[in-house]
Amino acid sequence: MIDKSILSALTGEVQGWAVATFGSEARALDALVKATSRRRHIWCAVWSQLTYRGERVDQGGDLNTWRERLVSLKDREILRLAGFQNAHGFQGVLGRLDWMALTDARLYLSIADILSSGGNRAKALRHSREVSARTLEVIQALPDNLCTAHNVEFCAIQRRVPRKELRTLEWRMARLANLDPVLLSNWRRRYQGSPDHGLSMLDELVPFPAPPWRGTDNLVPIDSSEKLGRYSRQYQNCIHHHADSVRRGSSYFYELKDLAIVEFDRVGSLGWEIAYALGPRNSPLTPDAEYQLSQALLMAPANFCRIIPNEE
Repeated sequence: MIDKSILSALTGEVQGWAVATFGSEARALDALVKATSRRRHIWCAVWSQLTYRGERVDQGGDLNTWRERLVSLKDREILRLAGFQNAHGFQGVLGRLDWMALTDARLYLSIADILSSGGNRAKALRHSREVSARTLEVIQALPDNLCTAHNVEFCAIQRRVPRKELRTLEWRMARLANLDPVLLSNWRRRYQGSPDHGLSMLDELVPFPAPPWRGTDNLVPIDSSEKLGRYSRQYQNCIHHHADSVRRGSSYFYELKDLAIVEFDRVGSLGWEIAYALGPRNSPLTPDAEYQLSQALLMAPANFCRIIPNEE
């Protein structure tokens, strides 16, 4: 009696091709069990290609010919005839897969596509010690400059970076490529290294929204994370830690030129209120700074509260 569970484990979604190629379930199982793990994955890759990209396979409709090829030809020649000639390193990657077939047959084609595309992703895949569906997911989601074998292993195995985080990163980079390709290019050059660092800087990919009020000559919006960091150093405070609240639209910072930092908090649909206004090292406003701020607030739109917290 044929153990169909083993046959299914060895072939996954392409079981029908295996049976059709070898003539019966018994013959298919016998051939698969006798083959090496890498050889089985090569066969599965061929059957996946026949399923989804049959036009690329030499004599794809002749299963008798392909049965002879799968059994007698060398791995490299089989892959060439199946249309994988540009997937450099395909044999080695397939040899690092688990003994079972990939559950989604299209993943074999994803491996081939990554290897054919070249670049950091192909290099990371060729040098990854472990290859699995999770490995492929991480490679496809990581920014190209962070895609190294070490980082892939870190995200896929050691840290187990959540899928949502990787997909969010992928989405944000795609959006940023459309909105501000220069900023994206700068980020890629700046954040090279571990994904722990790169992924922790997800929000830095997102530019600040436009200020809710353009301010005055003396009260100027801090409209970028770079400026926020610079003013944080200048005033020796920690406003750079609040960049996320600015990006999410819950607060906005302004500088009262050379005198103070002012934070406005959003109050739902009502508008904006001053959360605090402080001088260098979080010192209270001087009388002059308080006066200048009150004068600037006279120019604010109606949805800005003009009350200064420092006032008695």
